Amino acid sequence: MVDRRSSLPPRPSQANPSQPRPAGRINTMPLDLDAVDLVVPEDHHLVLSWAEALDQADYLALLDLAPPREGEPGPNDEEIIDAFHTFAERFHPDSYADAPHDVREAALAVFRRGAEAYRVLRDVSLRQRYYRLLEAGTLRMSPEEIAHAEKGERKRPDTARQAVKTAAAAPFAAEADAQLAAGDLKKARLQLQLATMKEPDNEDLAAMLLDVEARLAARS
Repeated sequence: MVDRRSSLPPRPSQANPSQPRPAGRINTMPLDLDAVDLVVPEDHHLVLSWAEALDQADYLALLDLAPPREGEPGPNDEEIIDAFHTFAERFHPDSYADAPHDVREAALAVFRRGAEAYRVLRDVSLRQRYYRLLEAGTLRMSPEEIAHAEKGERKRPDTARQAVKTAAAAPFAAEADAQLAAGDLKKARLQLQLATMKEPDNEDLAAMLLDVEARLAARS
């Protein structure tokens, strides 16, 4: 399997390196936008370059993951989670809120594709299907392919309240559901972050948080 990482642009500097996270866990802490200098000017042209190179990047290269070698399984769940959050620290649209319009649009495009890559690679069934497509030269799965592959998989809970398993997380989950119903994605994101802090290994909550992040990015 071809490693395309060397053919892609350099990555922007890490926007928020001050918040460490345990390996393999979702980073549920919101970005402290006032505590760090989020973006250096040199990053703007790198983000633009990445947006232009998206169609030459497969999901693994996009998240800076090595492709599996013959006979090996490839990146595991922990490595994929860590890779996505490193990616998000560099390309999240919130980090480019004060950048020129074209840079903001470029960051949004790259982040959307990264969220798509994470969605595919995080699901074992989708990941294996994608590896087969990648071997055949297809770099990206279509939305229809993703939806079709997900049919028959374990149904995720419809609400955050259904997803939580502890009393400590329940109030935050209920408030997240209320904010989602009201259409306030930013408040819902905060409540999901708080719920996930109570249940850091809850994959359903993590998936809901990622979905809200992607929806917020799409609105930017």
